[in-house]
Amino acid sequence: MSNDSLTHQPWVCMSSSSGVTFEKTWSLLSPAAKDSFQGFFCDSECGSLEWAKKHLDPEKVFYFPRKEFELAFLNWSQKHQVGVVFLCGFFKILSAEFLEDCSSVFVNTHPSLLPAFPGLEKKVHREVFESVCLSGFSVHLVNASLDGGPIIFQHPVSIIGSEDVDESRARVRASEQRLLAPVLESVLKSQLKSEDRNLSTKKLHEK
Repeated sequence: MSNDSLTHQPWVCMSSSSGVTFEKTWSLLSPAAKDSFQGFFCDSECGSLEWAKKHLDPEKVFYFPRKEFELAFLNWSQKHQVGVVFLCGFFKILSAEFLEDCSSVFVNTHPSLLPAFPGLEKKVHREVFESVCLSGFSVHLVNASLDGGPIIFQHPVSIIGSEDVDESRARVRASEQRLLAPVLESVLKSQLKSEDRNLSTKKLHEK
C-alpha cells in the first residue's frame, strides 16, 4: 500500500474532540508530513479547535458549524488540493453524497477492533469493557457504511484488569497516540484512491 519513495500527499484533519490524540500524533510526524498539511477543520467549539488555534497556522484552522460543515468544506476543497482527510475524534457521520462529491481519501481512527463494536466512542468503550478481554483500535477508510470501510491497520490492546471504562479507554488511547503517526505517514505516502473505500479489507491489502 505504501512506498517510501513517494512524497507525502497534501492532507487535512477533521476533529470534534479534546484534541489530545491529534496533538500527540502531530508531535510525532515527520517534517515532510507537517509541510504537506493543509488545514484543521472542526464542526464544534471543542478542545481540538482551541489547541489548533494555539499551535497551528491560523490560516489553516477552520470552524464550520455542523449543519453547514459538508458544504463549507466542499467549497474550500475546490480551491485546494487535498489527497487525504484524516478523521481524528470526528463525531459527525459524513453523508454518502458528501463522500461521493469529495475526491479525497477519508481515513478514520476507531477505538475498537472492527468490525466489532462500531459506533460512537462512549458507547463503544462501554460495550467493549463489558463484553471482551481484548480491545484495541482500527484505522480504516471511510465509506457510506458506519465504520464499515476497509481496514488499513489494527492494534490489539488487553483490557484485562481494567477497573472501569475510563481505564480501559486510557489504555486504548495510549496505543493510538503512540502508533497513529507512523500509520498516518504510511497513508500519506500511499497511492490510495477515494474509490478504494468500497473494497474489502482483503482486496485493499492485495493492491
